[in-house]
Amino acid sequence: MSLQLQPLQPSDIPSCIQIYFHSFQNPHSLACWPRVPSVRQWWEEMFSREMASEPGSHWFKTVDLVSGEMVGFVKWQEPRWDGVEVEIGLPEWPAEADRR
Repeated sequence: MSLQLQPLQPSDIPSCIQIYFHSFQNPHSLACWPRVPSVRQWWEEMFSREMASEPGSHWFKTVDLVSGEMVGFVKWQEPRWDGVEVEIGLPEWPAEADRR
């Protein structure tokens, strides 16, 4: 299998969410993040917002060059130096997610 690291595009976000959901199938993850449309939408909106607004973040995908399929993704955040504060706000928690 030949793989290549490529920049992630906003249009790739739905595939990222699918990979994320497939990667975390343990009971805790399934309880916190049930596989329902509102939870998927929450993740897509959060990834989209982070891609568009976080300075120093870099998103990449790994693509199988034979099939063209995305097989993984990563967000790399540049180090922040002392005194630099980052605004961290999350979209409203999805109703179907476990709020505990």
